[in-house]
Amino acid sequence: MGRSKVKLDIVPYIASSLLCLLIGLIGLPCPAQNASDGTPAAGDGSPTPEATAAPTGKNAAPMGRTATDAETTHSIERRMVGRLLTDQKEIWTSPFHTSRPDAKWWLIIGAATAALVPADNWLATQLPNTADQKRFSRYFSNLGGPYLTYGIAGGFYLGGKITDNPRAVETGVLSAEALTNALAVVEVIKLITRRERPDVDHALGHFFAGGSSFPSGHEIMSWSLATIVASEYSDIKIVPIASYALATLVGASRFGARKHFASDVLAGAGMGWFIGRHIYNRWATEPKTGPHWKIAALVPHFEPMLGGDAVGVALNWGR
Repeated sequence: MGRSKVKLDIVPYIASSLLCLLIGLIGLPCPAQNASDGTPAAGDGSPTPEATAAPTGKNAAPMGRTATDAETTHSIERRMVGRLLTDQKEIWTSPFHTSRPDAKWWLIIGAATAALVPADNWLATQLPNTADQKRFSRYFSNLGGPYLTYGIAGGFYLGGKITDNPRAVETGVLSAEALTNALAVVEVIKLITRRERPDVDHALGHFFAGGSSFPSGHEIMSWSLATIVASEYSDIKIVPIASYALATLVGASRFGARKHFASDVLAGAGMGWFIGRHIYNRWATEPKTGPHWKIAALVPHFEPMLGGDAVGVALNWGR
């Protein structure tokens, strides 16, 4: 009986790991090459060596959307570690230097969260809250856990390294950076708010009562990761749609599993979106132009193979 329970608990992790691998593969561009010399094919949008050469000296580009001399000297991984303290300072002080458009969204999400808090108890009791509902919700909510979100970031990073794909590498690094910042923020806020979870004390959701419900950690990590991936691959319409849809599914699953109130989920989503957006706008440098994956890179072509007495079928992936 105990053995069956272990098998049941690892099912969502296996499924989520496969999803992580698929997402990583989808994000990997496959530049077309000339068969003769292996150089990028003409007209594929690939930059020339002159276009990619980094300026030096007084002509070096400032930090922003273009890589600097320092960025070409030091690895992107080392820069990420050094930026974490800067990220935390800018995130915690963001209310004092936010832009007008961002302030509007802060107010909208903050007001919506405050309006949901009084209704949390009623909303939490509207679901049937059966054992099957909770078990089903827990499976999907595992997508937003630290193991899987960092795993997806690692999938982009390793895939980018293997295929020499700078945009995938940057996606992995910025995702890990956003996740680490999100994790730090949510743990501090949980320690301050100490809200009870919905499965405690008839879902009254008392604050400062020793709990850890507000905000949702799974949701803040899901949305910070989704925002990085959606921003890096905004030129591929399905990627932002899939990223935000999965992040929303995680939040709904946490609510359905009675691990968080609706206001916890909304607050986590809003914070994750702001953190991911801040990290991307602050540090991303890779352009979104040029070749990227096509459906043909995911769907195999069946080609018959005949040789001597053997007959077979070859599966080829490519453009």
